[in-house]
Amino acid sequence: MAPPRQLTHGTALISDVILSPDGSRVAYLTNASGAQNVRVLSLDDSTDAQLTFMRRDVLGCAWSRDGLRIAFTAWDGDSLKVWTVPARGGTPVPFKDTLVSESGDVAWSPGHDVLYQVQGNRNFNILDPSTGFQRSLVPNDSVGWMFQAEWSPDQKHVALAWNRRPGPSLWVVSTADTTQERLSPIYEGSGVWDHSGGGILAWVEDSIVRISYPLGNTTTVLRVPFKNIAAADFSPDLLTVVYTIDEMSSDVWLVENFDPEVK
Repeated sequence: MAPPRQLTHGTALISDVILSPDGSRVAYLTNASGAQNVRVLSLDDSTDAQLTFMRRDVLGCAWSRDGLRIAFTAWDGDSLKVWTVPARGGTPVPFKDTLVSESGDVAWSPGHDVLYQVQGNRNFNILDPSTGFQRSLVPNDSVGWMFQAEWSPDQKHVALAWNRRPGPSLWVVSTADTTQERLSPIYEGSGVWDHSGGGILAWVEDSIVRISYPLGNTTTVLRVPFKNIAAADFSPDLLTVVYTIDEMSSDVWLVENFDPEVK
């Protein structure tokens, strides 16, 4: 494994990191400009540009599979909407009929559709960005909270963390007929489907594990020497891993000849 390379500097909060489909760029959320916005960093030449300029925090983002656009969730008036913007810069466009959860989860399919978490955290909607048409991922949204949805490579399934009986688990939902399968009790940590579609890669503490589909067998495929991971993403072939470190820092000031009696 190559030694890790620091990509950003400074003390601004970085709350999310998302690799582009070709692995050459990273979209990330940071409050360096005040409100949390999307920036795009090139891994080839380290150019780093702010992509959105929202006055209130952007909460989630996702690449289109051709790498040309980025979907993100942000405020439009008093409600959260799904927006899209060209990845090289341009004017963001909101989808006015979307009502997004304050978790801000959003994912772009390998084909065309955008998946976003609806208010209440008990369902996701599948949005056609060309027409604005949308439909629910599952018909019954009253059986538990859903988070961290990820499309399979063939767009036929969605893996997600689901807090429902018999306990919080990783589930797989068919996008064709909404059938639902409990796959594994491992459900925390960002994850992606591998290239084959036969397994889901998930971050668990200091390791990346592969959870096979449909059997649910778990195998450790990579151990990493990183600590205090706050957010992470990795390519399906595991050749590129990006992550943020959870740490706090502040300036230290020294006052000499301090007199507590002086006001």
